[in-house]
Amino acid sequence: YALAPDNGLGKRGNWLWAWSLAIPAGTQKADAAQKFVSWATSKAYLELVASKEGWANVPPGTRTSLYANPEYQKAA
Repeated sequence: YALAPDNGLGKRGNWLWAWSLAIPAGTQKADAAQKFVSWATSKAYLELVASKEGWANVPPGTRTSLYANPEYQKAA
């Protein structure tokens, strides 16, 4: 593990983890899997996590709009 570069403001990014969601080609429950992936990457889910766990715990990388959110930027 190495620290991300400093942005000059004394803040660094966090590269400890990322989400990787996939649906296996041979699954027999493709519809349910697609519904789950859609929910888990939705704006509503991000807001739910933020309300329960704080913006710093919202999974990054699922929505580019997250990075424009002022509350997320403060927590990042």
